[in-house]
Amino acid sequence: MAQKYNKTQNQILINWMLKEKGLFTLIKTTQKEYIDSNLEALDFKLQQEDVQKLNEFQNEKFNNIKIYWEANKGGVTIDKLASQF
Repeated sequence: MAQKYNKTQNQILINWMLKEKGLFTLIKTTQKEYIDSNLEALDFKLQQEDVQKLNEFQNEKFNNIKIYWEANKGGVTIDKLASQF
């Protein structure tokens, strides 16, 4: 897909997460070229067949993950969320 859209893998995933899944990503960088690259992730639209490929590739728990602020609630605590994907 990166070659198809002339984008990086990260740009493809950022685009998919924001535009298709409605997830707001927190991306940390202090380097201008990375900021620019992340912004370029928003300037294209993935074709539906590529969205489907990305949706099928993900772990089944992705859409059903339960997030809790406290450890004793039975789900994933917010501080461990990133490692679930």
